[in-house]
Amino acid sequence: MILTGDDMFTGCEKLVGDRGTTYVTSHTDHKYARLDGGKSNLGYFTYMDPTGINTVANDEAVKVGEWYTLDGRKLSGKPSAKGIYIIGGKKVLVK
Repeated sequence: MILTGDDMFTGCEKLVGDRGTTYVTSHTDHKYARLDGGKSNLGYFTYMDPTGINTVANDEAVKVGEWYTLDGRKLSGKPSAKGIYIIGGKKVLVK
């Protein structure tokens, strides 16, 4: 089944926005893909404080220590692949 903007919420019976908007079969299109504003502005989304990386240091700043991936896996040494890693409790960009 391919869903379009007109039926993007079709079959999502457990949807509940943070202001209590619950799934209604007549409200399945893209118009409800927004933060729930209650009865005056129905929506299926819930606001959550953003999470993520706040700062990134250059990899030249850190030469020794234990390296980890962002999902917490310990590496055997400094990674050679480009990406963002953790060392010494800080996020570091490897170029």
